[in-house]
Amino acid sequence: MMNNILNSVISVFTSATIAAASPLHPEWSQPETLTPTPVNEVQIPLGEDYEVAGINWSRNGETLIFYRVVQIDGRTAICGAFFSKGPVPGIVQRDLLKTARIRSGNTLLRTNLIYFKKLDPEVDTTETAKLDCRFSRKAWRASYANNLSLKIRSGTYEY
Repeated sequence: MMNNILNSVISVFTSATIAAASPLHPEWSQPETLTPTPVNEVQIPLGEDYEVAGINWSRNGETLIFYRVVQIDGRTAICGAFFSKGPVPGIVQRDLLKTARIRSGNTLLRTNLIYFKKLDPEVDTTETAKLDCRFSRKAWRASYANNLSLKIRSGTYEY
């Protein structure tokens, strides 16, 4: 009995809500199409001038990280992607990228590389792969593209 009453109330409420939300004007009958702005709008091709860092895991897995530091509209952008082969859990990859840092010489350009795109080695090639980019807070200097290093907090990952 109680279940029937509850279903009736839900049915009446749903009907009233749908009726109240129905458009009153014919032009409003089509919902507005919204395109969300992607968080990361800047991508560049992998190209030939990239750096690579890698980690070999104890269970025969491997993670390779490709990165570049480039100037985009007068700003310093750190661009990158990665892929893993063998048994490497996704959580390990995410934690690894969160603690990674890119430096040019002694200048820290970016921390937390979680935005790097995961490449599919079955699909992506050096000609087709794209790197996701984020901007550094540092103003562009041509020297930033040289003497690059990627450091990962040691002792955090055991797999």
